[in-house]
Amino acid sequence: WLNVIGKMLQDLPRIEEFCKVIHNSGYEHLVLLGMGGSSMTAMAFQKAFSDSTTMAMKLTVLDTVEPQTIKKTDAEINIEKTLFIVSSKSRTTAEVLALYEYFSNRMKIVKKDNWAENFIAITDQGSALETIAIDNSFRKVFVNFSEIGGRYSAISYFGIVPEALMGITIKEI
Repeated sequence: WLNVIGKMLQDLPRIEEFCKVIHNSGYEHLVLLGMGGSSMTAMAFQKAFSDSTTMAMKLTVLDTVEPQTIKKTDAEINIEKTLFIVSSKSRTTAEVLALYEYFSNRMKIVKKDNWAENFIAITDQGSALETIAIDNSFRKVFVNFSEIGGRYSAISYFGIVPEALMGITIKEI
């Protein structure tokens, strides 16, 4: 994780271009589905910028499978204009996969065959999530650096992509 900054700076133009496409596609909300280290940085930025009116998109982090919180989030978003970030380093995070199943099933009802365009994944190479994302044609898959543990992933794709989508100037971070 000590050398990831150089790698992320090299990839900055690709991340910024992706964010520009998302911002121009009419999305209004981000919902990050993650647990623990895969969601900690995004959760910190969600809290830090929750009252900001200058953000490109509002972020909600679901780091729980508590039914009332999921229902509340579902009721607060316009699902068609929401980009879901499925975020997991591990190969088998049951909670993240349960959140993904819930929201992908909801999206399939609304958008039928085009449901997967509202999903991106941030994961490690070879994970079950990478397979799910590729098999279902997610809009984008960011393959993170497997040598970085969850709690050290703040300046990798796990932290940078949600921040950039919110409209934060990530080069400054």
